[in-house]
This record gives sequence, C-alpha cells and structure tokens, in this order.
Amino acid sequence: IEQVTSQMEKREKSIIDVIDNQLFNHINHDILGKLKISELKFRMRRRARIVKQLIRGN
Repeated sequence: IEQVTSQMEKREKSIIDVIDNQLFNHINHDILGKLKISELKFRMRRRARIVKQLIRGN
C-alpha cells in the first residue's frame, strides 16, 4: 500500500508539473504576443507621424 501511495503521489506531482509548465508556456506566449502587438502599434504610430510630417512639409 505504501508503494502504491508513493507511486500515486509521484504521478500526481508529475501531472501537476506538466499542467504548470503548460500554463506558464501559455502565459508566456500571451505576454510575448501582447508585447509584439504593442511594439507594432508603436511603430505604426511613429510611421504615421512621420508620414504626416512629410505631407505637411511638402
């Protein structure tokens, strides 16, 4: 019974570790995606400003 209990605890821990890793991977991908989107928005706004300045200058 102790061996079975020990094995079940090990399996439970490994399952929890796998779930934690999956969650962290999803969270990291989500954060990276948001950072990339904000970087793209920043670049687009900067380019839009430059285009407006060029149009006004000409």
